Amino acid sequence: MPLYNVTVDDVSAIFQYYSTGAKPWTDSPTSDQELHSYWDSTYHSSNYLGSQASLRFQGTAVYLFAAKRSKHGAYEIYLDGEKVYDGSGYSATPLYNEYMYNATGLSPTWHNLTIRNSDPSNTTYTEVDYVRWTTLMPESLAETFGTTIPYSPNSMSYSSLNAWKENTEGSNPSMATSADGASVNITFNGNGIELYGKRGPAYGMFSAQVDGYDEQQLNANSEQVHDTLLFRQDNLTAGSHSILVTNRGTSTLAITSAKPILWRDPNSPSSSGSDGQSGSHSVSTGLIAGVVVGVVVGLAALVFLLLFLLRRRRNKQRENDNRVHSSHEPAFLDATPFELPASSNEHSPYIQSTASARPSKHRNESSQYPSYSFQPVLGSPGMSSRGSFDTPHGLGVPGSSAGGSSSGRPTSSGSKHHHRPSEPSSRGEIPEGVQVIHDSDAGPILLPPAYSAAMEARAPVELPASFSPSVSSFAAPAAPTPVSTTPVPPSTSPALPPGAASPAMPNSKLSR
Repeated sequence: MPLYNVTVDDVSAIFQYYSTGAKPWTDSPTSDQELHSYWDSTYHSSNYLGSQASLRFQGTAVYLFAAKRSKHGAYEIYLDGEKVYDGSGYSATPLYNEYMYNATGLSPTWHNLTIRNSDPSNTTYTEVDYVRWTTLMPESLAETFGTTIPYSPNSMSYSSLNAWKENTEGSNPSMATSADGASVNITFNGNGIELYGKRGPAYGMFSAQVDGYDEQQLNANSEQVHDTLLFRQDNLTAGSHSILVTNRGTSTLAITSAKPILWRDPNSPSSSGSDGQSGSHSVSTGLIAGVVVGVVVGLAALVFLLLFLLRRRRNKQRENDNRVHSSHEPAFLDATPFELPASSNEHSPYIQSTASARPSKHRNESSQYPSYSFQPVLGSPGMSSRGSFDTPHGLGVPGSSAGGSSSGRPTSSGSKHHHRPSEPSSRGEIPEGVQVIHDSDAGPILLPPAYSAAMEARAPVELPASFSPSVSSFAAPAAPTPVSTTPVPPSTSPALPPGAASPAMPNSKLSR
């Protein structure tokens, strides 16, 4: 890459103007019709013998530019205190951006350049438009600027806020002071610094010092007011530095901003990683911003985690509740409902063989009761007598067989019931000795004596684990049938044992 050149206008405080006459250097007179032809439309000139303009720079080459016009005359150039050139700025026709002097191959250090009016007649002018010098930056690097540091007290450290006041006049506000010795300290990261402020009739001497380098005395006084560069220093090692600016005298010193200078390898990915701004406030601001963002993100993550755990706990509790409820529910709620057998007849006949009329096991256990054959007990009051269902095998109901019907008809343990879909077509088809029993509504039931006591004395029914009828299979109970209050004559039959059904008289036809 080519060497980097810095261009500084004549209105900058880097130029120090000294006049030997009663009048200072003329600053960009608006009466000059050719003012627009100058660089940035400004220039400084003086027609007094010995008047001079000087600047201090750090570089390996320097180029001084001005215009050559008909009223310009002889001048002298001094470099580092030695006279190195005699020149003339005369030209019959105006020439702009002309070399007044240039020097290359300078040692990489600080230099002082001075131009001096050498015409003893005090009638011709010596002029300065701008200067350009080559920095000490290596050719492989490129110069850029970091983030601009504003003049606010949060970004710069002022010696006393009572001595410094904010000036908001004009388009470029600043922090100004007229107190002698009032100072401001600016910290930055980079390879150099440029300080910007104001220059004009009300401004005067000030000093600038970077780290432990030499302090430079500068003058911000000029005929016109300018927002311009007050100071520049580069060729610093990369890292953190500070510049101390102090007002020297009772004239005004105004600071507007500062720009860190960065020398970076353009091909390096990290060249854009630092903006050059530093300082206690800058670091504090970044730290505070980072802490605030971290706290916000942490709180958000904590809230999210708490919500997640709460929701998970709620779901787990719901699952446990469902598991507990399921374990306490009756088993028959989950059983598969059964359907009543379809029948084309209104009544379901039962065919009972003569074998069922034999005395039951319960009757044979005691000899004090005569042997009877028992009729099936009718349905309970209020229950419909139509239809039937099979009691599951092994249902341990006293007085009923393993395969007994739901009507509660007690039979002997060896009897069997057979269900047929319909009645025989004629009575002739009924086998001899077989009685047809129809399940029909017999009307109000008259309970026999001691029935209630016998029922209360019955042992509780224990259902097998496999028995799980569905609730939906049972019809809603009908309205209870009123029990007749007609007095029942005393029974002359012997007392029945607990749990026994009422006896049925022997059928004379079956006994034959």
